[in-house]
Amino acid sequence: MPNTTIDNVTAEYFTQSAETVACGLLGRNLVRTFENGTTLGGRIVEVSAWQGLSGDHTPHKFDEYTPGTVSVSTKHGKRLTDITCDDGHSCVTLVAAEYVFDDTKKVAQGPGNLSKALQITPDFDGYDIINGRDLRIEGGAVDSIEVKKRNKSNVPSNCQGFFYIK
Repeated sequence: MPNTTIDNVTAEYFTQSAETVACGLLGRNLVRTFENGTTLGGRIVEVSAWQGLSGDHTPHKFDEYTPGTVSVSTKHGKRLTDITCDDGHSCVTLVAAEYVFDDTKKVAQGPGNLSKALQITPDFDGYDIINGRDLRIEGGAVDSIEVKKRNKSNVPSNCQGFFYIK
């Protein structure tokens, strides 16, 4: 597994491979700030890494995006939230996060459910997650020894795997 102990999420951080970025996001908080100033954040517990342009992701879209740019797309009627990395032609999909809402710990499992829970709308497509205020990543990653990997058989060949923590 790649080293996941980098604490700063900078533009340079997102120029790394999709697998390295994916592993390094685990344990960090994905924070959404709303117009009224309230925030809702979730600890990222699962991501998937996508290398290159084939497969599920839309190639023409990523040609315009630099590393650290959010891409919001719809698949099977649900919104997926990706973060562009590597040379701009790869990405990490945010799959699951744990968050507290009304004093209850919840898990938004599945990319569509995570986007829905944090109200990540198509307005965030093209958003700069590095310098943004309304959607950002905070905190440190978990140690690489805590990162687990699983592969699925029903995904395109450019999927580098699903990475998760317990």
